[in-house]
Amino acid sequence: MSQTDEFEKKVCANVRDHRMIPPGGAAVVAVSGGPDSVALLHALHALGAAKRWKLTAAHLNHGLRGKESDGDEEFVRRLARRLKIAFVSEKLEPGALERLSSGSLEEAARRARRDFLERARRRARAAAVALAHNRDDQVETVLFRLIRGASITGLAGMDFVSPPFIRPLLNVPREHVLAYCAARKLSFRLDSSNRDNRFLRNRIRNVLLPLLEREFNPNVRERIFQTSLLLRHDADFLDQTARDMSGTLPLDFDGERVALHRAALEKLPLPIALRVLNSAVLRAAPQNAPRHDSLHLLEILRLLAARDGEKRISLPGGASALLDYEKLEIGPTRPQAPPVREITLDDSTLRGGAVELGALSLRFSLAARPPADLSIKTPDVECFDYAKISPPLTVRSWRRGDFFHPQGMKGRKKLSDYFTDRKINRSARPSVPLLCDRDGILWIAGMRADRRCAVSGSTKTFLRVELVGPACLPRRGAGTAERSR
Repeated sequence: MSQTDEFEKKVCANVRDHRMIPPGGAAVVAVSGGPDSVALLHALHALGAAKRWKLTAAHLNHGLRGKESDGDEEFVRRLARRLKIAFVSEKLEPGALERLSSGSLEEAARRARRDFLERARRRARAAAVALAHNRDDQVETVLFRLIRGASITGLAGMDFVSPPFIRPLLNVPREHVLAYCAARKLSFRLDSSNRDNRFLRNRIRNVLLPLLEREFNPNVRERIFQTSLLLRHDADFLDQTARDMSGTLPLDFDGERVALHRAALEKLPLPIALRVLNSAVLRAAPQNAPRHDSLHLLEILRLLAARDGEKRISLPGGASALLDYEKLEIGPTRPQAPPVREITLDDSTLRGGAVELGALSLRFSLAARPPADLSIKTPDVECFDYAKISPPLTVRSWRRGDFFHPQGMKGRKKLSDYFTDRKINRSARPSVPLLCDRDGILWIAGMRADRRCAVSGSTKTFLRVELVGPACLPRRGAGTAERSR
């Protein structure tokens, strides 16, 4: 069997065994102009006649190498025309990648390419996008992730199919790709940036792998590739186990934040817990997919060991993980709640006025008779014996050392302990209004009153105070999202 037949037979077997493109199906082929993508396009074209595949060649011109990049685009255009294959391309504006980049130009280029290929796939009404990653690319990816730190899933490398992307060359050595191009006399373009060893992946390809082959094992590429296949089986099994177990976990999702119950997470085996957390991060912040890694997940697990209130760590992309007592919340970082500004109340306010506190307000009224709702206990309304109050009345946020005398209890209680008992996280505490007189706290608005000025049978003047505002005031701690499966 010729090298051409053997190469195409392997590509055909991969497409069949992994159900990449059905007979009569459509696929977009990402073609950079390099030997891998040119070989893939020719092989799929050769096989496609019998399979009735509808192929589209797609090329993104990043514009990073000036005339060289433009030459790549024109080369692929002519190749598609010669093969009578549909062609689609886009060219990024100068500086576009730099604007998209958050520190890594490689990552920005990868995201731009993926976004373009998704647009091309929709335009072609195709189910799959074929990428030309070969066995050596897989080996480089595994080493790249090993050096930077990765879980089993990361060290498993790329998969043959990760919808909508397919990789028909993933088990084909680069030398076989080049031999196929030589046998079919295929011309291709070489990217000069692949020789730039400032990039880690290039140093792995050009320096590390040749060293490993020369000094340690001449078959190191195949050994690493086979190891990645074994790790893929392990990762798939653990992922499925995590999906099965996570379906039984209490989980809240409000559209942007995932909240997991701490006790349930602590019962999971470590490999499963890591996968549940990874799924939660991706659900709450899908833009983090290429940016968070196993180290971030391990940091989240370490939060679970904290036993004294609120803990938080930052995640890439403006997200965070917050351990708020019994719940772990993952999602976009919430801004710090602004403290309640201190306001001194005058007589006119107490006799029928209000003070505005951002989204909240306190409304006051004085009466010689008990209000009609005095017997109805609600968190938002409280009444006091006006004669027992030591003016002036003020509204403020909590301070270190604050305490009060809770109604229905003996003695006094530190406000910090009360917030802890009610599971009010530290970041939310400054937003809770406190109604105070000269002698201390009268009312933790929406929560609990001090007993010093409680209404009694001898009360002659009643001060009624009502808290008005959104229901998101933290009265029972965070985690008010609806249950979601």
